[in-house]
Amino acid sequence: MSTNKKAKIKRAKAKILPINSIKISGTTVSKIPLPDKGKITFHWDSELKGFCVKATSTCRYYMVQKRTGGRGSRNVKYVIATDKEIAADEARRRAARLLADIGDGVDVYNKQKQEEKQSQVKGLTLAQAYNEFKASRELRPRTIQTYDENINRCLKDWLDLPLGAITPELVLKRHKQISTAGRNGRGVGSANQAMRFVRVIFNYVIATKNNGNGVALIDKNPVGILNQLDSWNELEERDTTIHADDLADWYQAVMGLESDKLRDFFLFLIFSGLRRNEAMRLKWEHFDTKTKTLTIPKELSKTKKTRKIPLTDVLLSIYRSRKAKIIVGNPYVFQGMHSRGHLTEPKRGVNLVRDKSGINWSSHDLRRSYVTLANRLDVSAYKVKFHVQSVCPGFFLQLQYKAF
Repeated sequence: MSTNKKAKIKRAKAKILPINSIKISGTTVSKIPLPDKGKITFHWDSELKGFCVKATSTCRYYMVQKRTGGRGSRNVKYVIATDKEIAADEARRRAARLLADIGDGVDVYNKQKQEEKQSQVKGLTLAQAYNEFKASRELRPRTIQTYDENINRCLKDWLDLPLGAITPELVLKRHKQISTAGRNGRGVGSANQAMRFVRVIFNYVIATKNNGNGVALIDKNPVGILNQLDSWNELEERDTTIHADDLADWYQAVMGLESDKLRDFFLFLIFSGLRRNEAMRLKWEHFDTKTKTLTIPKELSKTKKTRKIPLTDVLLSIYRSRKAKIIVGNPYVFQGMHSRGHLTEPKRGVNLVRDKSGINWSSHDLRRSYVTLANRLDVSAYKVKFHVQSVCPGFFLQLQYKAF
């Protein structure tokens, strides 16, 4: 051994004072004197081998020391915390786990890093995770609005909750509360929607937050309990349409509306098969009267695909009717109350038509009626499905138009 190495070892030993053995507790640790500057003392626990208190001139540290295997194997030293940060009993519990891990060959330093990452992720609040989710997706304004409305109505007090605090038991309890809190105790739809939102956020975090080796830092989605216990609310499927025998009455009530904008909007829906939100946001630039086609851009479409539908004579007539009432500077065909906005919720017009015709209907019923009437005209089910999925050719009701 070289002279320099021997001298280095001698100097290191000079800093370490004699080893003491004690029963580590809050009382005994507080009585351990701090050595002079540059000196270190070790006070080993008399019961848990490898557990000790390391005392310096400024602080006392709980730590463990153990070899990963037999003689000659790596000697692992790990500082747990100071006596000011945690109590002696907690230090003992942590020491026991650490010593067991070291004995099993676990890299306790890497494990600590993973646990810190996991703690950070579980400490992420629902609001923070939601904001990250929104920033990572190209969500339509309407989708964000739906999320926000449901959160404010059902989960506002959860926004500041850490994800780690949202347990399956908490999910079950809140789902049940929302289910019975709606009008006449029937908030079943809102309850399902709220928990679907929570499920989406957890799935996002599980997919994006991992330990660097592809292992998720949150391993389970707490909303899964609703699947396991079959606790999702059963909702009645909406399959209402305007019956063929009621179409004439419905049409007369629509044509009697004072608002030509609402009249044209309802007729456009039933003759095109478009979704309400798609039709409301149509702009003049989407219409090509030369080729008689209407382009639905992907940002308007629920399927997120750009598509074209032919403009029938009825649809072109409605287009011209709206063009005659154009507001300069407003790009929308069905314009709203503001100079640059579009039509939003036509509930007033729906209720007026209900009162005049005696028919209970909704805007989306017009899309389903479109499909029903297409079937009545002997269009194959395959074509109907294709046309509705892509909202393609809108000429089926052209024949039905004369029935009014």
